[in-house]
Amino acid sequence: MTRRVNDFSKFMSEHVNLNPSRYERLKRSDKAVSEYLSQNLVGFRRTERQGSYALGTTIRPVKDTDEYDLDRLVYVEYDRSKMPADYIDDVYRCLKANGNYADKVQMNTRCVTVNYAGEFKTDVVPCITHNGSHFIFNRVTNDREVTDGRGFRDWFNEKNRITNGNLKLVTRLLKYLRDHKQTFTAPSVLLTTLIGNTVDDWEWDTDFRTIPDALLTVITRMDDFLRSRPSMPEIRNPALPTETFTRHWDQAKYSHFRDMVASYASRIKEAYSDGDEQSSVRKWRDLFGEGFGSLSAMSATAATAAAPRIVKPSKPYATATAQRLSGRLNLGQADLEWLTANFPNLGYDPEAGVIEGELDVRAAYDSEQGKLHIGSDGTTASMDSYLHDAFSIGIELDTLDHSGWPTVYEVGGRHAQLADRENIDTIDLHFYPDGACCLGLQFLADRRMTLKEFMDELVVPFFYRLAYADIHGLAAARQYLWAEYPHGDQGLRAYLLDLADIARHGLGRNDPCACGSGRKYKRCHLGEVDRFKQVAGAAGRADRLPRRSGLSRR
Repeated sequence: MTRRVNDFSKFMSEHVNLNPSRYERLKRSDKAVSEYLSQNLVGFRRTERQGSYALGTTIRPVKDTDEYDLDRLVYVEYDRSKMPADYIDDVYRCLKANGNYADKVQMNTRCVTVNYAGEFKTDVVPCITHNGSHFIFNRVTNDREVTDGRGFRDWFNEKNRITNGNLKLVTRLLKYLRDHKQTFTAPSVLLTTLIGNTVDDWEWDTDFRTIPDALLTVITRMDDFLRSRPSMPEIRNPALPTETFTRHWDQAKYSHFRDMVASYASRIKEAYSDGDEQSSVRKWRDLFGEGFGSLSAMSATAATAAAPRIVKPSKPYATATAQRLSGRLNLGQADLEWLTANFPNLGYDPEAGVIEGELDVRAAYDSEQGKLHIGSDGTTASMDSYLHDAFSIGIELDTLDHSGWPTVYEVGGRHAQLADRENIDTIDLHFYPDGACCLGLQFLADRRMTLKEFMDELVVPFFYRLAYADIHGLAAARQYLWAEYPHGDQGLRAYLLDLADIARHGLGRNDPCACGSGRKYKRCHLGEVDRFKQVAGAAGRADRLPRRSGLSRR
């Protein structure tokens, strides 16, 4: 079978996923609107993302000048003296009073829209909770309408977890076909529901191991469902059965959609099963366009699928203080060649001193050995903990954090969405307040690392943990993955105790380091242990530190 896993990752990064810079502008603007409402809207209680923005299924517009929508639900206090339309009027007047939004706001049937011309639109939807139910408002009919709050998002996120995070990627791909091919019409919430319904709650990710596996499974099951129903069925909100998503469809639109899904299912099966490299890429290109894969550099694509690299991941840290130091991780030609071969979607700007782009994470964690297998082959991909995900990141080589690591940012907003969903602060996901990653600890910022060591032992494990938590939940990540350091001074003390344990081994310079990294002591913790002893005042003082049986997973 020719699955073209790497080609799918690159295609999504370059053509499907929302541009990182544009997403950052969207996120900043959305945050500003939310903060303004929280401080100025009478009766404000809380706010949360809705729709594709909340599900992580937003895609790049067909044209750069096209706008796209994001939905923001704003919960306000119930006021029995108000008519339904009053709640929308309140939001409109509040935003209209701000000079930044006065010429951008527009009142619509169920929301107030903040329109950033040529960029995006934010639909602010007021909502109340009354007698255990959630309601939004219709200004035209002056009536309230029941809604499901977080129900649909929680339903889809659970389906996404079962598919190892690939369901939202498949949703983006099918939305891409809808928008670019324009061969069928289907509201996003209806299409997303049909896609989610193909996943059974009891199954594991066997049929969803990679993006193309998941795409084939979803389209095949959707085709089977539609083939057995010539007449348009009712597709209901799984979190609110009284709501029917097919209310804006008719039999003609449904029949056409049914025929197109059958056609796409047949073409995807052919491309997936074609054992010839060149022929398979041509078939995928016929489906997705010339941006998919390459017909002239097959050897380069195959080179990225090298044997997995097995590393002992460093424990992430968390602190509320983001101290920045000057410095640079200098890159030589060999480093750049390694980066291109292993992370082809990351680019290096030597003038700015920045590595940025899409970090492709393909890895599995062996809990018995405490090792992370980075890369993908038959063995790694068959492990239960295997994940394939991608993150938009930036690495600033000219600034170092307090441990001496280059500053790494996740710029796609995934960590903020996860924190919002888990109802936690981003520090619990090991992020500084300025959005940089707390990768781990290093005593006195003295240990030198190569780019390969930095990426494999710190960056990839950090984002593997984030992907795992995004799919399985933070509690599962803390239970099944390697330990993490506590916050602040407590975490620093735990790390010093680890150094004391290493010091007690009395290792020679060329002995394997007691931390389990596999490197020689002189290339690993020797420098840190020596500094630790110096600061402690004497070598024997380290031996008087209390022994430990293991770190807390917090």
